[in-house]
Amino acid sequence: ANIIIGNGSNEILELVARAFLNPNTTTVASKHAFAVYKIVTQSAGASLIEVPTYNWGHDLKSFHEYVDSSTRVIFIANPNNPTGTYNSHEEVQSLLERVPASVLVVLDCAYFEYVTKEDYVKPIDLLNRFDNLLITKSFSKIHGLASIRVGYGIGNTSLIEALNRIRQPFNVNALAQLMACEALNDHEHTKQSIDLNTQQYDFLLDKLTKLGLECIPSVGNFITFKGNFNGKEMFTNLMKKGVIVRPVDLYDMQDFIRVTIGTADENIKFISALEELL
Repeated sequence: ANIIIGNGSNEILELVARAFLNPNTTTVASKHAFAVYKIVTQSAGASLIEVPTYNWGHDLKSFHEYVDSSTRVIFIANPNNPTGTYNSHEEVQSLLERVPASVLVVLDCAYFEYVTKEDYVKPIDLLNRFDNLLITKSFSKIHGLASIRVGYGIGNTSLIEALNRIRQPFNVNALAQLMACEALNDHEHTKQSIDLNTQQYDFLLDKLTKLGLECIPSVGNFITFKGNFNGKEMFTNLMKKGVIVRPVDLYDMQDFIRVTIGTADENIKFISALEELL
């Protein structure tokens, strides 16, 4: 088998840590990468080496410089959460060509379906070439099944077998499996979600820019932006107005907040509440 199913792609990341890490090993990830990479690394007693970012994204050209004999795993979110940046097929392929085959590269593609860029990664091409690649995907984003907890990993047979050996035998319940299968077949919902996201991204970006806020260009279903405010305070104040956003102070981005791209009505309500608070 080339696929492993998990309670969200989060569980797949935990399995990677349990299978490949110990206190004498390290992982490599970007400074503003998904927080779970550090959590799963530390849960195995290992250490995470942070690579400085370039324009809020992964500087993949320099990743190999941080790899040494203790490195077991490289984590790359593409697109990245919480910044929304992405790396091209060429950039990812170049990294895979540079790192030792003994180092597992985990390409976390949770927001894969939202990307419309021509030069974005072609997962099957990479999987056919590199045995040290694991691609993870989620049903929480485009399919809207976040609370159901389903995700999966794709890799070569021996890698998947290694992860399956430590996976709990009854990890994903039958209802979640059924809903995941239905979601995969619901092409109309997927297309509607992508179209809505593309439209409303342009609307939100325009409104936020006109408010003088610095937005990080995003290919995901959210925009992370900077303003003359404390992110946690803005989060609390917006919550009082019935709008939930995400503070990103955990990522050392204290004056940023991340907003998910909603429906037209939701986005208008958000902009209206934000204007009152700025």
